[in-house]
Amino acid sequence: MKKLLFCFSFVALLSSCDTKEVIINPIQKEIEISKNNERLIFSNQEEFNSTLNLLKNKTVEELQKWSKSKGIESLINVELSDKYDNFNFPNVLKAIINVNGEYQIGNSIAWYDNGFKHFAQSEEELKYIKQNPSLNTEKAKVESKIVTKKSDSELQRVVLGSNTLDARHQKTFFQNNNSGSERKYVHEVVCYTEYHNVTDSFFGSGYSSYSSVYVRVKLEFKTRGRWKPAGEKRNISYSLYGTYTLITDGVNVISGNFNQNSGRYNASGDLQIPIQSFGQGFSHTLPMWELEVNGSIDHSVVGDVASNRWINSGLPLW
Repeated sequence: MKKLLFCFSFVALLSSCDTKEVIINPIQKEIEISKNNERLIFSNQEEFNSTLNLLKNKTVEELQKWSKSKGIESLINVELSDKYDNFNFPNVLKAIINVNGEYQIGNSIAWYDNGFKHFAQSEEELKYIKQNPSLNTEKAKVESKIVTKKSDSELQRVVLGSNTLDARHQKTFFQNNNSGSERKYVHEVVCYTEYHNVTDSFFGSGYSSYSSVYVRVKLEFKTRGRWKPAGEKRNISYSLYGTYTLITDGVNVISGNFNQNSGRYNASGDLQIPIQSFGQGFSHTLPMWELEVNGSIDHSVVGDVASNRWINSGLPLW
């Protein structure tokens, strides 16, 4: 039985705007680096979009290497604090955003803080915004929704940004059967979206959006009654396939099939499996993803007992 997952969000527009579409043409250009602030500087929006397209299917290790080659310390290379971890950034953005939560396009500096992406046109303005973020009107609302497995009888319809979490797509266990070492596998779909309505030299005038959907595979450990990211190495393999459609203004903007297969992933940290992303402009509407994800994820901790291995499969999974 075919099932659909709708991911959408309701966010107040910052101001009214006219319809404007930003066409992305994949191009390859060398990215300049601001050595004074260790911040990536893209010459224009097209170059930024092209870089996202270039990096979106790379592994964490490849993104870490790319980031270091650009001379910055990005979020992909550090353990995220709650301040940034709660954004649920796709890995491609973590490779671009520096540890101060910044990158730059043209003269406009983007800074992420407390659920928003702020825009500043100078270092002085950025300093002022950081001191008074609530007063800034040039900002994008950043929202993400974590979607887990639901029953076959449910229509999988969720609102981005809500805090609900379906626990049925998780598996708890005691590592090596040690009652003091409680662990949890988590498999989830994350819908990440940025909405902004600003007017400046590179964004132009219009309601613009970046949206990405990916499957995240992670391991957590329990401490003092809270679940936190675990650092053990894991063996993960997956075979996922399905369909996606991005809808805006009542029109199917993009649609297609995806097929993601892996060899054995042997590393620590979260694994992100990209489904699709889109970086064009939208007007007078909010994007909505329609997904069907089928297949299996094979997940185990290196050195753990075989009985804790989890093969999570479904037609569909989501």
